[in-house]
Amino acid sequence: PQVKIKNIKNNFNPVNDIVNTLSENGITLQKIIKNKKRIAPILENYSNKVNYKGGTKKFIKEVINKLSKT
Repeated sequence: PQVKIKNIKNNFNPVNDIVNTLSENGITLQKIIKNKKRIAPILENYSNKVNYKGGTKKFIKEVINKLSKT
C-alpha cells in the first residue's frame, strides 16, 4: 500500500510567533519604539521570509498591537 499526501495544513501564525519570541527575550513595546530603526528591518525581513499575506506594514502593526496587549 502507498500513502499519498495531498494537502498539509499549517496553522502557523507568524504574528503570535514573533510576539512570543520578543516577550520571552524581554523586548517590550517601549523598547521597540525606542529602537524602531533597528527593529523595523528585522520585522520586515521576518514578514518577507514567512510570506505574510497582509504585507509588511500590516505585519508590523499587528505585532505592535499584540505586544501592547501583553
